[in-house]
Amino acid sequence: MQTPVISTVVLHWNRSYLLEKTLESYIQTVTVPHELWIIDNASTDHSQEVIARFIKAHPQTQVITLPENRGGEAFNAVLPELKGEFILLSENDQVYLPGWCEQVLRAFKSYPKLGQLSLHAPVPTDEEAWVSKPVSPRFRNGCLLYQVHQNVTTSCVLRAELIRAGLRMHNIPGKVKFPDDLRLSNEVKQKGCWVGYSDQYYARNAGHEAAEIESHPDYYQSDYAAKPAVGLKGLAARLSLQKQLKEVQRFSTALPGEKVMPQLAVTPGGREARFWSMFDSRTPEVESIDTIASLIRATKPQHVLETGGWLGHLTHAVSAALTANGFGRLTTLEGDPEVHAHLAKKIKPLGTTHLVELTGEKLLATDRYDFAIFNGAYAQAVFEDQEAEFFHLVNFLQDGATAVFVDYKPTMPRLSNLPRKLEEMGVLSGLYLPSPRGLYIGTFRRQQDAAKRMVFCLSSGRSGTAFLSWMLRGAPHLVALHEPEPRYQWQTLALQTDPAHAARFVAEVKKPWIAALPGRVYVESSHYMQKGFMETWLELGTRPDVIMLERSARKIATSRYQLGIDFFNHKDIVLRDMAHPADTRPLHLPLPGWETLNNYQLCYWFALESDARSRHYLKLLTEQFGAKSFTTSLEKLSDDKDDEIFKLYEWLGIALEKTDIPLLRERQRTRVNTRDSAKKPARVASLKTLDLDALEKEVRQRCGLD
Repeated sequence: MQTPVISTVVLHWNRSYLLEKTLESYIQTVTVPHELWIIDNASTDHSQEVIARFIKAHPQTQVITLPENRGGEAFNAVLPELKGEFILLSENDQVYLPGWCEQVLRAFKSYPKLGQLSLHAPVPTDEEAWVSKPVSPRFRNGCLLYQVHQNVTTSCVLRAELIRAGLRMHNIPGKVKFPDDLRLSNEVKQKGCWVGYSDQYYARNAGHEAAEIESHPDYYQSDYAAKPAVGLKGLAARLSLQKQLKEVQRFSTALPGEKVMPQLAVTPGGREARFWSMFDSRTPEVESIDTIASLIRATKPQHVLETGGWLGHLTHAVSAALTANGFGRLTTLEGDPEVHAHLAKKIKPLGTTHLVELTGEKLLATDRYDFAIFNGAYAQAVFEDQEAEFFHLVNFLQDGATAVFVDYKPTMPRLSNLPRKLEEMGVLSGLYLPSPRGLYIGTFRRQQDAAKRMVFCLSSGRSGTAFLSWMLRGAPHLVALHEPEPRYQWQTLALQTDPAHAARFVAEVKKPWIAALPGRVYVESSHYMQKGFMETWLELGTRPDVIMLERSARKIATSRYQLGIDFFNHKDIVLRDMAHPADTRPLHLPLPGWETLNNYQLCYWFALESDARSRHYLKLLTEQFGAKSFTTSLEKLSDDKDDEIFKLYEWLGIALEKTDIPLLRERQRTRVNTRDSAKKPARVASLKTLDLDALEKEVRQRCGLD
């Protein structure tokens, strides 16, 4: 006998008619080497007859008959004996569908830290009298799963290594011995794994289907009466809702061949989200996709921009609509590398590749779009949020372009309500469609104020520049961006051989780009300004105000060092993104003999050099040009018990409302641009062995500071 890949344990108590369906569906759909156990929890109906018939047909099945009902803890009677790589715990109301084995193998292979998987989706089918569950989508190796915020049900698949490490099933305390699903999932998480739902149903959850409940009312009424969180009233409400949902017709006019399921999102106004449909939890509703495709057909755009292609459903629908129009081009931006690779494969066979341009990088300066779809998913992968995304891309929009915002609700807090802000600025007018995720459709009108107040940031990098712009996001008549395109970053290397390049870039590219943005105040948070561009702005007549972001040199140095900065082997990267002792341009703190120092010391030197530059420009701007300045730090801005952020808003001349304060306080407690995942483990470990005081003292001495 082959070593089983999946070990399955079916836990049974009465409902022999369901047990028969569970066993037969399992044996007909299991496609890998397996072992099957049945545990009978002292059933009192005809279960033994059903089990005996099944054993006769499938004698390799093993059975344990318990003298009393032990509830969910009965699983523990066999768990130590199981030999499979994966353990399927199954209640006796599951009807297994073709493909469930393949889903198990695909999911656990794609996610090495997945510990527990449900073969159900997080949103019930129309046949079920059940509820949706809070989840977050994850996508890897072409496999979509939903990470659970709480727990999945007893019927699930576990990594066997967790069982062998002591994981067991427990009962909820009480007279009725219900399995403690929540405890099981929590203990999986405590072992360093995560818990997920599948992308669709690979097993029918027959015990939650309305037809089953109504056919055996005595069993289910006693069952739900023992569940105080739901109770009989809750069951009645679920059954009533299911009667309405079963009348829903689920289809897409734009993508008629795609499988759809009930919507997962939360609907404004209390209407059940499941009256709408979805392909997955991040893609816009099926109804919204159909609406957008219809708009493409109605408005006949020449060039469509889509941000956040995700799994390609909207991309496909827009491309199909352009094909039907007979002309037009689609550019889809997707910043997640995993998703980008999947999307490229998905759209290739559409037969409309001449209409589709897929890019995960930047747009061309010559591109102009008369229809734009802001999806939100691209913003999460590339920018801090949808507002940052919009203002990075706004100069690519034609005057009069149709702008569609997905995931929008008018009840959103003012500082995160982008369409409302754009309406106040006079660049957008439109309407809101109250679908579960929300859809705003508007017309973009180009407005600009070349005389806007300019505010630049002085910083050494890794000092909170991304956090600063995020804290200013949403303020009326203010555009705050972190290192926006067109970026200084891509110009700094050219300055090593051609100092005049800065003047050409600022005069011909950067200044016109900023002038075309709407808003009375423009704040750009970036540490690149002081790498050769500030003088150019002054020469062109701009007198910017400045925000000085202070941070200790050690914190900057340790952050850079742990990210793997290498002054010896990656000189061009250091010259582009930081400063180098071998820089051809004048340094404020020349560093003789830098070749004999280590990378931590050079990171520390960079922090000192950056601080010297910042203080030079601060003095120059305030004393010679009369600029206003505001000096602060990441620590002060992120302290939710400090009023520093409100002082900054006052300095900028931006009036806040009382309703803005809770959101700002929430933002203060959220970290931005941490890059913890990019830290090099070897560098993190070596940092603990260094005598930082001595190393830093040597650098200061060489720079003439001590």
